Amino acid sequence: MAIPRNQEGQPMRIGLLAPPVESVPPSTYGGTERVVASLADALVERGHQVTLFASGDSRTSARLVPIVERAIWHDERFTDPLPFWTLAMARAYAHAGELDVMHSHADYFAVSGAARAGPARRGGGPAPGVGHHPAPS
Repeated sequence: MAIPRNQEGQPMRIGLLAPPVESVPPSTYGGTERVVASLADALVERGHQVTLFASGDSRTSARLVPIVERAIWHDERFTDPLPFWTLAMARAYAHAGELDVMHSHADYFAVSGAARAGPARRGGGPAPGVGHHPAPS
């Protein structure tokens, strides 16, 4: 199977943004982080240049760019994870110009991150987001 290429004919440069609350893959619970880990490794195996934006205690075959030092749920210094979602968005989307696509798994926060980056800052590349939790009714 042929590897999809970017406009320059090179392997795709794909960013994957994981939630800052759990490591990738998770040590225990973490459905979203387990999906991101599998996706990152599969994309690397297919020849893509993958950058994983996740906690610094994550393990991956992709290039890891820490968005927080360690998974927030495992850091006793912090009780409120919400500020770290904003930090994660800012740190990840600061690299968006280096990517062909940024695939965010940051649920509702993905919308604000993609909007904040804007088409010019992202280099015109798409920024799809995935919601792993049901939307409130």
